[in-house]
Amino acid sequence: KQWYQRRVAITAGDPPKFCSDALKIALTDYKAVHEILYEGCGDSPADLGSRAGSVLSSDEQKLFLQKQSGTSKLDYFTYLLTKCGIEVIQTFLNALKSWSAKDPEVVSMTERFVRSVIRVFIVLSLQVSTTIKKKKVPTATLR
Repeated sequence: KQWYQRRVAITAGDPPKFCSDALKIALTDYKAVHEILYEGCGDSPADLGSRAGSVLSSDEQKLFLQKQSGTSKLDYFTYLLTKCGIEVIQTFLNALKSWSAKDPEVVSMTERFVRSVIRVFIVLSLQVSTTIKKKKVPTATLR
C-alpha cells in the first residue's frame, strides 16, 4: 500500500514538471529554436520567390515576403508562449541573448521573433479594445 501511494504521488506530480523541464530544454537548444522560428518557411528562400513571382514585381516586396513566410505557426507559438509563466519566457529570451549576436542567422531569428511578438500584441490589443467598446455602447431603449 505504501509503494502504491508513493507511485500515485510521483505520477501525479511528475508530468507537469517533466513537461515544463522539457520545454525549457527545448527553448535553450539552438536547433530546436531555429526549427520553431522557421516552421512553415519552406526549404529555401527561393521557394517563395518562385510562387510569388507572378504576383510581385519588386525585389523588395519579395524579400519582405520571404522574411514573413510561415508566420501563422510562429505567431501561434508566440501566443502560446505568452500563456506560459514568466520563467519560461525568460529562459527563451536568455537563450536568444546567449547565442552570438554577430551571427546573421541569430539576428534573423531574433528579428523574426520580435515581428511575431508585435503581430500578436496588435491582435490581442484589438481584441481587448473591441471588447471594451462593446461594453461601453449603451443599448437603445424603446419609447
